[in-house]
Amino acid sequence: MELRAKAGGGKQGGASAASAAALTEVLVWAAHTLVSMTLPIAVPVLVLHWTEGDVLPNVVLVLCAITLWMKLISYAQCNWDLRCLLCRSWHHAALAKH
Repeated sequence: MELRAKAGGGKQGGASAASAAALTEVLVWAAHTLVSMTLPIAVPVLVLHWTEGDVLPNVVLVLCAITLWMKLISYAQCNWDLRCLLCRSWHHAALAKH
């Protein structure tokens, strides 16, 4: 309560909303990274371990899994770059209004 009174009230609420949005984005990014880096490789490895199939189908499964993993990583990196550009353009537009 004392901080809001000293800081002018409304500004403190905006800062906490911005930090909450940043925290949410970081959590979503971390969850996406964990899922996209773990599942596409772990599932085929577990399938290979449990089924103990022939060599050729195992190689095809691993190659497909690695290709999918690389595409997911590339997609995440491109989206991160686009999100950064969008945030910068919003920031510059907000500064130009003032």
